[in-house]
Amino acid sequence: MKVSDLTVEELESIIHRAVEDELEDFYFVLDSQLRAKIDEGLKDIREGRVTSIDKLIARRKATGGKI
Repeated sequence: MKVSDLTVEELESIIHRAVEDELEDFYFVLDSQLRAKIDEGLKDIREGRVTSIDKLIARRKATGGKI
């Protein structure tokens, strides 16, 4: 698809989403507490400390929708 094939609204929407995604990524980099939580989660994944989605669903059903 060429840019010239897009309407102004479609192009604005694409640019808006791209900028929004970049700003989110930038926010993650700047927020040290958030970055620490992400790093902690990635470490848990690497070390196998994860719960499968099937277990989470079963737990939710067993507790009446609460996890």
